[in-house]
Amino acid sequence: MSENNRKDFDMEEDPFAGAPGLDPTLEWSEEAYYLVLLAKDASEIENRTDISADDWCSAAHRFDFEEKHEKAALGFTKAAELGNVLAKFYLAQCYENGKGVAQDYIKAAELYIEVSDCENREKFTCSDPECPYVYPQYEAEYALGNFYERGLLPDSTMEKAVEWYLRAQDDGSNEADYKLVECFLAGKGVEQNYDMAAEKLYSAHHWSSGWDARSFTFAKMLDEKTERHQLHICEILAECYLKGIGIETDKERAVEYHKRAEGLRAEREAEARAWAEKMLKNIKREHLSSDEAPW
Repeated sequence: MSENNRKDFDMEEDPFAGAPGLDPTLEWSEEAYYLVLLAKDASEIENRTDISADDWCSAAHRFDFEEKHEKAALGFTKAAELGNVLAKFYLAQCYENGKGVAQDYIKAAELYIEVSDCENREKFTCSDPECPYVYPQYEAEYALGNFYERGLLPDSTMEKAVEWYLRAQDDGSNEADYKLVECFLAGKGVEQNYDMAAEKLYSAHHWSSGWDARSFTFAKMLDEKTERHQLHICEILAECYLKGIGIETDKERAVEYHKRAEGLRAEREAEARAWAEKMLKNIKREHLSSDEAPW
């Protein structure tokens, strides 16, 4: 749309001037923007087939930046109908939070499921410079787990919440890892299993770069409750005490847990060597008892 045509809509100023967080170089569809701006509802733009889903979605983002949430939801709706995965994700968030549309957890869940089931599992570029990438699959799956845990859907159970948290974790959600730690610790939706809780905690702590206070809380709850992953628990607690993660810095306790971790590591290495030597002896014994000895 040209500058002259803008005057037809009685716009004296640039509608994007001063909008927070806007990147003026971001590509967007001016035509889609004004079609949504003038539309009263979805019926007024549903017959437009000459504009791409990406353009409807980018126009919706502009409205979101301007806090015109009803228009943003309208743009996301059109883009979602054309199959845009990001638009489905953002539209689901609109329904979840009642942003530009009436709050509807069931509708939000339906859209989140569509996002989870999409074939494209790659990250998407986001217009927000502080969060350059969006991972809609695991965020949608985490949201679904949260819906089921909070009892927001008709068939809500904690077991279904865990199923979605596991899917989100498999797709890379650090938040889902922490949720699963909680579930396995308390036996919520799964059988109580300290080893599984410790395993999920190690993953969550690793991906959060060790700066999440939940790591300390959960590690303390798991300390000495699991043998298989006790080494990981000691390593996490040593780091937490050393860096003051979730607790005041305490170098003496950090050294204490570090020494425990070193001792457990030495035990593990000794067991591995003993097992390897035993296996080698068995192999030699079998070959020596045969007619064709390789040595």
